[in-house]
Amino acid sequence: MAEIKEIRDAMRKKKRNRNIRRISILIILLALVVMVIVNRDRLTPEAISQWLEGSISAGGEGEGFPVNLPSGETVSLLSAGSNIALTNQTNVYFYSPRGKRLRNVQHSCKNVQSKAAGNNLLVYSVGANTVRVETNTKTAVSMTTDNPITTGAISKNGRFALSTESDVYTSEMKVYDKNGNAVFKWTPSGAVITSLALSDDGHYVAAATVYTKGGKIMSGIYLFTTGKSEALLSYNIEDEIVRSLYCDKNSVRVITDSRAFCVDKKGELKGNISFEEKKLIGIDETQNGNLLVFRDVNDPSKSVLTVINQNAEVTAEASVPHAVKAVACGGDDVFMITDELLLCYEASTAIKTGESAIEHDAESLCATSAGAFVITSASELIAPEVK
Repeated sequence: MAEIKEIRDAMRKKKRNRNIRRISILIILLALVVMVIVNRDRLTPEAISQWLEGSISAGGEGEGFPVNLPSGETVSLLSAGSNIALTNQTNVYFYSPRGKRLRNVQHSCKNVQSKAAGNNLLVYSVGANTVRVETNTKTAVSMTTDNPITTGAISKNGRFALSTESDVYTSEMKVYDKNGNAVFKWTPSGAVITSLALSDDGHYVAAATVYTKGGKIMSGIYLFTTGKSEALLSYNIEDEIVRSLYCDKNSVRVITDSRAFCVDKKGELKGNISFEEKKLIGIDETQNGNLLVFRDVNDPSKSVLTVINQNAEVTAEASVPHAVKAVACGGDDVFMITDELLLCYEASTAIKTGESAIEHDAESLCATSAGAFVITSASELIAPEVK
């Protein structure tokens, strides 16, 4: 009898465990159903396909340098937060600072251009209508514009700005929130928008335009808050083409083909540096201003590194005994490439701190706080160790 009782107790325990498993599975399934219902707007076929593609590529590759790059011409190599974003004619690839491919997504943009800020990468078609905002984990925005795009900019919080052609005006600018909803629009009178910039929070936008007056080329500099239609700043310059803009709520820093200057909301110059006859080779942003690299006027085999602050005042300068091809800032370091070298300088002092030989010709450069990353003529992404 005791044995029969033990058998029955064992059977009851087994049945109870089986019921517990079934209830647990049911609870998990119900939770999944709730999650699907809550996120049904995000579960598009494209999103599911991208998630699967990202999971497969991330799970199928290791990490480490050098990284053999995918086929296709590289359009841009940019830092996206601590990661690296590579855009070619068909795809965007995100890599970690340790060389692991994090994500690969097809962008479908014609004549593609990319801009980065924080973790966000703005990818858009020049002369067409496709726009995307990508991160290393997802597509934050995918949309089309009413008119062909000419240029764009993005902020660290995900807001972005686009200038397009216009059916009525010469061109127009719109600012979008991080979900792709338009929050601000501006149309210049008789001028073409050539450059855009957003403040870190995306609530201030600067625009540069070009137009002619009396047979002369003129450029206009404007600063707006996205909450008002009137410009906080309107400033005109003659016979200069704007190459880059940077802005905050109080001022706009402008880099043209012949000088760098800062103008505040009152229209007053806070700094003004003439390039004289030096040819500007590269520009990048630092935590407190910009890096400018010029070709030496007297010796084209040499370069000049100039560091400016937010007011466009020179804070450091150095002669570089090499023909620099590109410059990038990563944390407190300035990195520059020649065909055969990666050079490292301190951003605050412009003092050289090290270099690294590059076996194959260096072609592209970006930098994060983790260091510098270089694309070579061997179609490899490398992370040279500076000594």
